[in-house]
Amino acid sequence: MAEFVLYGCWRSSASDRLQIGLRCKALSFRYVPVDLDQSEQTSDSYLAINPRGEVPTLIVDGQAWFQTLSILVELEGRYPDQGFALLPAAPDDSPDRCVWCRAPGSGTGPTFRRGCQLVAVGLGGSAAQAQVPRQLVTDGSLRV
Repeated sequence: MAEFVLYGCWRSSASDRLQIGLRCKALSFRYVPVDLDQSEQTSDSYLAINPRGEVPTLIVDGQAWFQTLSILVELEGRYPDQGFALLPAAPDDSPDRCVWCRAPGSGTGPTFRRGCQLVAVGLGGSAAQAQVPRQLVTDGSLRV
């Protein structure tokens, strides 16, 4: 089995989408947070991994893969019988199977993250409490 390392950001819907896809395929991976607020994606060390300076990046056996949907298609092609299918098996299969690909960016993900921050701060919470959404993703608590 290949070794997977996912470089992502807690507030990136593309990172969420890829993390969900990896979990659906039952592929173990190591998560490395990239802090966009600190511009880590433009650091020399990250640009050596992804010259585009974008998140997410998936390292597969030492090779960097970019573009979330292309990665998901490749994962399905390489591991068709592992975990859940990420794509319809035939053109006439239900397109609903691909709906989850859009959900992290257009569904509740952004609202959840921002809502947690606003509620924590609005209720007199600390800056640490406002980081709950970040912690859910970076410690691997985000589950399918």
